[in-house]
Amino acid sequence: MIFLDNEGVEIDRIIGYLPPDSFLNELKRIHAGKGTFLDLKNRLKNDSTNFSILFGLSQKYENMGDQNSAHDYIRMIIDRNVDSSGTAYFYDLLYDARLSNDPEELIGYADNISDNSRQLQAYWEGMKLLRKNKNESEREADIFIKYLHLIETPSAGILNRFAWRMTQLGIHLDIALNKIDVALNMNNEPEQLYMYLDTKAEILWKLNRTQDALIEIEKCIKGAPENKYYQEQKEKFISSEA
Repeated sequence: MIFLDNEGVEIDRIIGYLPPDSFLNELKRIHAGKGTFLDLKNRLKNDSTNFSILFGLSQKYENMGDQNSAHDYIRMIIDRNVDSSGTAYFYDLLYDARLSNDPEELIGYADNISDNSRQLQAYWEGMKLLRKNKNESEREADIFIKYLHLIETPSAGILNRFAWRMTQLGIHLDIALNKIDVALNMNNEPEQLYMYLDTKAEILWKLNRTQDALIEIEKCIKGAPENKYYQEQKEKFISSEA
């Protein structure tokens, strides 16, 4: 959601869904002109070495899809030597990787740091680039496993995401089956449950266990009969047996 002034200049934006209270707070913040794109630009004029202002502007530009400008502000932080936490160094690597479509330095960085949250972010961004380049499927899969091992208690959603990606790559299907079973044993809402059952069915089908796959997809059809996708999955499994 983009907010403009009466001359069409962007003031700020809200990215993605927010629950009502958080959304209202964001509206109030933007209306008050606090931490907006224009506010940060104006504050930078009087405080050109402030890390929070420079980093905030970098994030604003990233949200606008302007990677080059986002990178420029990260470089300003590095050039002005106000990066006490190494945050700018990480984002410099990240933007270089995105602009070059080369994840090597980013993945190497993840392999050699002890900061868990930064490792997770670096591996995730590295995987995205490997997926985009479509030429190192096994490496992408192995990094995804590293990523999961770094999470103390992986959510059902991320386990499902891993399992489904393995079906797309056709790699580590036994591990994927184990992970989706863990997800299915969590407290899931019905819509999530059927999505995870569908993932399990797909894994079983890829493992040539078609009858087992049909048992799982039948659960989806019974629970969500209006969903045509599950019926299409069943037909796909049956036709592969013919």
